[in-house]
Amino acid sequence: MTMTLTEGRNSVRDMLREPSAISFSDDQINSWLNQAAVDASAKSLCCRENTAIYIPVNDISDLVNRLDDVALSGAPRICITQSHYFKVYPGKAGSETPAADPAAWRTYDDATLSGTPVRLGFAYGGVHYGFTGYALAAATTGATGDAVQSLPLDVPDDAITGPPAVFRIFSDESTPYYFKAYELADFEIDSLLAGCTFSDTLLTVPLPADTLKLISVHRTNDGGFPQGLTRIHPRIMGHLQNATTGDPRFFYEFSSELGLAPGGGATGITLGLHRALLVNEFIDLPDDLQPSAILYASMLGSYKALKFETGAAFYQAYLQNVFQIRRWIYGMDADDKTEFMIADRKEVVR
Repeated sequence: MTMTLTEGRNSVRDMLREPSAISFSDDQINSWLNQAAVDASAKSLCCRENTAIYIPVNDISDLVNRLDDVALSGAPRICITQSHYFKVYPGKAGSETPAADPAAWRTYDDATLSGTPVRLGFAYGGVHYGFTGYALAAATTGATGDAVQSLPLDVPDDAITGPPAVFRIFSDESTPYYFKAYELADFEIDSLLAGCTFSDTLLTVPLPADTLKLISVHRTNDGGFPQGLTRIHPRIMGHLQNATTGDPRFFYEFSSELGLAPGGGATGITLGLHRALLVNEFIDLPDDLQPSAILYASMLGSYKALKFETGAAFYQAYLQNVFQIRRWIYGMDADDKTEFMIADRKEVVR
């Protein structure tokens, strides 16, 4: 059962045979226990969690203009992106007009949209926006000669809520059209995008600051299913067969950075990081690591009391505990190769 900070502090006092706060204050022992949490989690790699990171991949600030939320009007057209359709309108209330022109987007004559709705998403100025698109259009006539722009698909089950904004595009070379999208507060990505690099062959992502070791990584493309990635060494980059385009299939960890190969194209990606992390609070340690933290704090108390032999004994016991826990996790419980074999006629797999 997990101990509270008070219970941990009382255990340290029992080890030091100092029931009162004459030699060691409560705050001092608390700081030792928290210092022990840092050291124990770093040495044992025992503190683990599954962390999800959403990467929208592309920021389209150069393709649209963001305007204040106003009413839209006029006869709509349908715009296409990622094989999905949404409606854009030629008129809007107010007189706001950005100085810079947006990109030209291909549109078609107005038609009835149908099919399972999906969440189309994009990043603009470090903020993630979403709106609804449809897979089917009754007809696609009167196409303009503009380019088909790409937006990533968001997770289909996510509700689109939040402050609305109007976005301006051009169609038919210079005719403005407008659509509404909604700010998704859960996907604030300004710092994340700033630390990422993108290409067809490689996507690099900064790891959470407290990451000690990646155990495994899986990725889920927008609207898809989780796929486990294979760990590689960074020096293998450039020598992988058929890994120049498409969804990521490999990952490496280097210098607090996660590399994915290939880069993943233009769709959004959710990364599931199974990782060992650094903790700095005694109460955040798992149950089997808290006794080791008590030994570490007792070692510091013994050193303060100039009882160096006792402190050394506490430290030896502490190291034995944390490294045994590490062996339990990463050595003695290692998967056997036969557990991953597909049954055939040469070997019986039970």
